[in-house]
Amino acid sequence: MSTVKLYQQDVYKKSGELCVERFGEDAKGRRFIVFKESFFFPEGGGQPCDLGIAGTMKVVDVLEDKATGDVLHYVDAFEDDLAEGTLLHCEIDWARRFDHMQMHCGEHILSGAFYRLFKAENKGFHMGDDYMTVDMLFPPEFDGDPRDAGEAAEYEANRTIWANVPIKTYYYETREEANALPSRKKIAFDEDISMVVVGDPEDPMDCCPCCGTHPGRSGEIGLVKVIKCEPNKEYYRYTLKSGRFALADYRFKHEIATMVGNRYSTSLDRLERAMDKAEAENNDVRRERSLLKKSLINAEVTKLKALIDAPCHKSYRSASYAIFSPDDLQSFAKDLDPVLKGVLILVSEKANTAVILSDGKVNAGKLVKENASIYRGKGGGSPKLARAIFDSKENLELYLDLIEKHLR
Repeated sequence: MSTVKLYQQDVYKKSGELCVERFGEDAKGRRFIVFKESFFFPEGGGQPCDLGIAGTMKVVDVLEDKATGDVLHYVDAFEDDLAEGTLLHCEIDWARRFDHMQMHCGEHILSGAFYRLFKAENKGFHMGDDYMTVDMLFPPEFDGDPRDAGEAAEYEANRTIWANVPIKTYYYETREEANALPSRKKIAFDEDISMVVVGDPEDPMDCCPCCGTHPGRSGEIGLVKVIKCEPNKEYYRYTLKSGRFALADYRFKHEIATMVGNRYSTSLDRLERAMDKAEAENNDVRRERSLLKKSLINAEVTKLKALIDAPCHKSYRSASYAIFSPDDLQSFAKDLDPVLKGVLILVSEKANTAVILSDGKVNAGKLVKENASIYRGKGGGSPKLARAIFDSKENLELYLDLIEKHLR
């Protein structure tokens, strides 16, 4: 005889004594208990299973054996005196169950809203830890914006929640009996069919086959919020949150919005304008900075051309900079290449980096590859342009001293 599923009779039953019918191990060595009746919901219909305790044992997974109808309660370990016929005090993790009830029924009501408003069909459903996704297929005649449709369906779903209508599950032995209800989804089973109806069965806000658990009234869902809409093949995938998780998401985003508003010294209703103004001002500053930097670079290139023409007593010419980055210094190469004589080393002090330019007679890349590692440096480059990067000013100076001696 299959396990009597008490959650189908009373979805709010959280605890009680259950009688052990049998226990054992599956092919993977996992320990399980089968009770004569159980209020633990097994994984199914896209909804995760209940967890909880059975006596002193932790219930870590619950699955239904479809062949026998037995509900297998997997536990972390067996009690020493466990025996058939034992009565165990059992409790489910009610917070987890209620989260799943809010989430699952929130998805039902939103999918029903999509169907009623746009004749869009739910073609896929996934329940994550604190979110859900639904893949909606719009009919060919739909020519609206799927994001606008998501907002409309969200509002309609919340109107259903505010109405606090009853939610009831009906059980049928045959598909013919179940077809008496106006289901938005085709019924795929021929027996043991459960139909979840939100509102009046004659004109429901949603009706579809489902084996999951749902609250008794829509008001218990609290809130449904669509947080993302994106194309997914021929469908549109909507990510949503329900109940406690929707509230937590709102709190988190409200905190962020408030923090940003405080940063811009404005209220949330004026935040976008304040951000646009700040962005425009930042763009002006960036443009001014770019022009000033270009002017500085042009002036420095002129100085370096004079340096290249001046007599030099060292084996290479060099210049050191506090403000220029290695990328800035590397940009000098194009203008200096036509007039370059020998080796020119440009040092970025803030990055402990040497940018080596060569007229080609000395291989700049080899100077880095063969010598930088001696002083914990790294880098590389081509025969005419290379970089040597160091972890300290001291190691950079030791490397430059080595190169000066190497090139004599």
